[in-house]
Amino acid sequence: MTSDKKVVLVTGGNTGLGFEIAKALYQSEIPYEIIIGTRTISKGEDAIAALRKEIPQSASSLSVVQVDLNSDASLEKAIETISSQHGRLDSLVNNGGGSFDADIQEGKMTLREGFNATWDLNVSGTHVLTTLAVPLLLKSTDPRILFITSGTSTLTETENTTHPNLARLNAGPPAGWPKPKVGMALTAYRSTKTGLNMLMREWHRILKNDGVKVWAVSPGFLATGLGGIGSESLKKMGALDPSVGGQFVRDVIQGKRDEDAGKAIRATASRKHDTMRYDSYEAQDVGYACAALSVIILVSRVIISRWRREPVDLSFVFVVLSILMIIGRVIANNFYLRFGTTNEVLKDPHVSDYYDTSRLKTGSILVLLARVLLTAALWFQICLLLLFYSRITSGITWADRLTKTAWITVVVTFIAVVLATFLECRPISLYWQIEPNPGQCVRAYVQLLIQGIANIVIDLLLLFIAYPLVCLRKRSLSEYISLYSLFALGTFCIVITIIRVVLIFNEDSSQTTRSLWASVQMFVSCFVANAPTIYGSLRVAQRKRSGHRSTPGYASGEPLSRPSRLERDSWIKMDEEIALARTAPGVQYNPTPPFTTAIFDNDNIYPTSQSRP
Repeated sequence: MTSDKKVVLVTGGNTGLGFEIAKALYQSEIPYEIIIGTRTISKGEDAIAALRKEIPQSASSLSVVQVDLNSDASLEKAIETISSQHGRLDSLVNNGGGSFDADIQEGKMTLREGFNATWDLNVSGTHVLTTLAVPLLLKSTDPRILFITSGTSTLTETENTTHPNLARLNAGPPAGWPKPKVGMALTAYRSTKTGLNMLMREWHRILKNDGVKVWAVSPGFLATGLGGIGSESLKKMGALDPSVGGQFVRDVIQGKRDEDAGKAIRATASRKHDTMRYDSYEAQDVGYACAALSVIILVSRVIISRWRREPVDLSFVFVVLSILMIIGRVIANNFYLRFGTTNEVLKDPHVSDYYDTSRLKTGSILVLLARVLLTAALWFQICLLLLFYSRITSGITWADRLTKTAWITVVVTFIAVVLATFLECRPISLYWQIEPNPGQCVRAYVQLLIQGIANIVIDLLLLFIAYPLVCLRKRSLSEYISLYSLFALGTFCIVITIIRVVLIFNEDSSQTTRSLWASVQMFVSCFVANAPTIYGSLRVAQRKRSGHRSTPGYASGEPLSRPSRLERDSWIKMDEEIALARTAPGVQYNPTPPFTTAIFDNDNIYPTSQSRP
């Protein structure tokens, strides 16, 4: 009996990932004939009852067939049953398999027995079933074969020691023989999944001219019962809910990864309620990119400053120090993301003795160093903005007072953040201690909050200081747009700080999340702090080239030896001629105290003193 519904066989469909694959298909609006292959018929029937109870309404149908991957007779009978009932097979999901490494480790099986059993089940049995199913698959208009593999099977991942879970699997045990029986033994299982990847490539070669699409699908680290470890324990180790893998396999069946046929593909979904988690590679890539952009901005400022023969002042020193801080932080990030940290390892309650504690200690210390370097770099950007604002609002009494308050706040908050960095865990050795558990201090929430709140407070002070640029006289629409752009940049810094803090708390202070968003905040701060000065310098140079240089006391177009400070800092369409007049030879600028206001002329802002009437 044939049906218009797509016919899908899921081996091992009564439990774990197989059950979730069947459920994902059963929930789909696309109708399927879902065949659950299981060693024991009664367990398949129980799985069907559970699915129907959980999903009362479905466009799909469910049935069960006995599939014993260790028995050729069982496999032949299963294919005969499918042929007689459905006449074809649209998708074969080779999910059935197992691991006997724990049995080898516990002495329940000899090494040869365990390896042979694992290969027979995971590779040989799967190959036999696939061979028997090919005639039915070729009767389909859209045949598909999926081999469920593992991320632990790829040869490149065996060199990965940056991700905590892979670090546990890939770290070498201590020297000597015999090796200690600790951790999760997966030697036989991993080797069979590597063999399964090659089997997939062979079937892709054999059937590609027949129009059969073949994949090896890695569903991710899932909280299934594989290996004898409970699902709750696996979740504490960072495993995803099995439903994530089931939905990914359903997407492959429905054609969403057709462009990757013939390849091993990996689920990219993240932990449930944890959709922003990043891996160390992403954190490193973002760190490199943001650091490169930040250094380009700062170096551009230095080059422009030297080109314009500006004097070496405090802002120049802050720029050079910022470059050094950013480079130092990138180096520290590179190593601690590779070595791992105690904070990441403690999220795994089954900590393996295979962890290199010296590398963990080094990584944890480098995290502290990176946090100090980040704080210094961020605060240097604040200092650059303070210098900029203090110059263009000089003489405005309340702005001067706010500026002094801001400088005091910068010094006090910097000391507070640095002290929190090193003193949140006391003694400091708790930062790299694994046993006994050092507690919540290694997550550095106090340091994060102090740094975030201080950032926001100082950014608000900077916005208040800049307020005179808008309020002291009426302006044109284009001028208001330029001025409010300045405020928008300052507000954006506050938004980025809030996003960073919220995400880090949401991710349980994941170090990769902290590193990635710290890099983003660093770049944004560099841009906001330096863009006005770079833009102003380029604008002044452009106006000079256009001939706008005549000033009182100057012959028109006569070259200047060095730009004035106000000229360097002017950027909101300020009139450089008036700024230059204050420093031109033969021009005296003698303000008469004690009354101070700010004069705006041709959009130039400069302080002047007038006698009270």
